[in-house]
Amino acid sequence: MPFLPLRSTFLRVCLVLTMAAYFLRPSYALHWFSKIPKEVTDKDSLAWNKGRITYTGKREVGDAYSAQFTKDVEAFLSSRAQELVPGGLMVILILGLPDGVFHAHTTLGMGNNLFGTCLEELANMGRIDAEKVDSFNLPFYYPCPKELKALVETNGCFNIEKIEILDLAVREEDLRNPRMCAKHFRAVIQGVVEENFGSEIVDDLFERLAQKPEENAYIFDHEYRKKTHYFVSLKRK
Repeated sequence: MPFLPLRSTFLRVCLVLTMAAYFLRPSYALHWFSKIPKEVTDKDSLAWNKGRITYTGKREVGDAYSAQFTKDVEAFLSSRAQELVPGGLMVILILGLPDGVFHAHTTLGMGNNLFGTCLEELANMGRIDAEKVDSFNLPFYYPCPKELKALVETNGCFNIEKIEILDLAVREEDLRNPRMCAKHFRAVIQGVVEENFGSEIVDDLFERLAQKPEENAYIFDHEYRKKTHYFVSLKRK
């Protein structure tokens, strides 16, 4: 079952189009997985991600996340290639990271880790099953421009017109507002939380998350804050 209903709806609609579209614009969907890599939930795997909910720890976990993203993007590009006429354009908005930057060394990655500690606290209180927390992983991956370029070139159906970072204007006070950050994250991930842990813990969980940045204000330091919004323009060959 896909994690993002809007994405699956978009894909189903596009199935009726075969070499008929001149322009497609997927927005903030491509970095979501079609499924969690099975290795990160397998206790016998080197990539078992116990104690974390994203790929900020072991190299094997990062490799599993990258491999799943590669599979999803290949399927996505091949499907969109069937819908676009030759010369048709596809503009993609996606979250990513600069080349050479590790997810664990960013505000984004450290914020995800703080969310994991909130889940662990609820598990320690007996509010949710600890084994469910151990098997829970966030279903998204943040690629760098180098990765995106390689995937498009390997697929072979598109020419890259442009890949650039979007310089979005965000007020400093909003960046450092823990409740604002928690609300944004809740808007993105609440459905996944409810699917895995139920709706009863949601308010408490995100209230805990709102308090975490106050105790870990360093994650908002400039050295960890990276531009993460990317504009990708592709032309069908």
